[in-house]
Amino acid sequence: MLGVGFAPASPTLPAVQASPAATPALGQTTRLVARALGVEPAALSAGLRVVREADLLRVLPFRTALVGQGTGDDERYLRWRYRLGRGGVPALGELWLLDVGGQLLALLGTEDVVLRAGDRRLPVERPMDLQIAPAARESGLGIWMNQAAAARAGALLAIGCNVHSRGIVQRLFTPLAPLRTYTYVIDSRPFLAKAGLRGPVGALAAAGGNVALRVREAWFAARRRARFEVRAIERFDGGDALRDAQPDGDALGFERRASALNHRLFDNPRARYFVAGAFEPAHPHAPRRGAVAWRFEPGLGGVPHVRVVDLWAGGGDAAGDAAVIEALLMHVFDEARRAGAHAVRVATADPRRAAPLVRLGFASPGAAGEGMPMGLLVPGDAALARALAALPCAITAVLDDDDGTYGAHASYGSRHVAAAAATSSV
Repeated sequence: MLGVGFAPASPTLPAVQASPAATPALGQTTRLVARALGVEPAALSAGLRVVREADLLRVLPFRTALVGQGTGDDERYLRWRYRLGRGGVPALGELWLLDVGGQLLALLGTEDVVLRAGDRRLPVERPMDLQIAPAARESGLGIWMNQAAAARAGALLAIGCNVHSRGIVQRLFTPLAPLRTYTYVIDSRPFLAKAGLRGPVGALAAAGGNVALRVREAWFAARRRARFEVRAIERFDGGDALRDAQPDGDALGFERRASALNHRLFDNPRARYFVAGAFEPAHPHAPRRGAVAWRFEPGLGGVPHVRVVDLWAGGGDAAGDAAVIEALLMHVFDEARRAGAHAVRVATADPRRAAPLVRLGFASPGAAGEGMPMGLLVPGDAALARALAALPCAITAVLDDDDGTYGAHASYGSRHVAAAAATSSV
């Protein structure tokens, strides 16, 4: 998520739908920002470089001053997410700093992503974690940092923003379809309590609603029981490419690499994920038909909910893949109920991929839930950005960088690790 300073991310901000406003080219922005900062343009350009391990002595206090102490493991987190000049170590991308005249003015993280549309592959970088020194915040430095990153990388993919960075996404990026969140109710009591329905009447209404939900789930489970087996995944294997996890030919998606998914989902120091795959029990050595990844987050009244961050199915026709999605989600329902969660939330940017969700009983976001904005910046080729933005979007929330936000809540569901590791059929 592209953010500035300490402001929390807001997934409910209105989606960025307008075309990006006219923005000066990088050279002109460089001159304007340099003038605002009182430095030479050449000094600004020369001051942008990759953070290395030795720089952590400056970077960590800079981040603490802007975002606070957090969970107290910032160095470990940075070493997990960024390469920091260490060749060959598992990481998701680079952390960049801007040093002008010995003064640290800004940080910007990037993550390596490969977008796919049919047979076309487009390597991009995803900007995140933009932090700017207070004295430089009115200089346009955030726009310049993103333009410089796009010029170097060739293309940027923005996922999410906050109140400070929303203007950057609006001005620079061609909007993609937003990630809209669909909600499945596991336990209606927290929702009814929020609506003011408490006491015996609320308890009676919740009991009736919960029974109806269980009956619906049982009906779907009976349809899938003979077709798919869902079991926990401890690591992804099978080489560096999950071929069946790639998007449909008419959709804009991203490459799922086993190494990157393992690093993000199983090695994350701040967020605990659970992952399960769907297999055909009639074929013991059959390839995985799909997978789901989720985590527990704080929810209504202190009761946790489940956030599904990645969900895919492949290797079959549309109806078969939809059945895989249903099987995976019913497995998540079971795990959510065991953990005492009140809801399961799934975000998708493609209305076609929402059909299995609605069929299972997920509530649509409605007009007010316009979702998490996403955008694409391709310097010098706005036509390509527009063409890709016109495609159905299969990008999922697994690429969002808020996986460090819930470090304090990583223990949610931990007592169910053994249960999650057990095989269950649906």
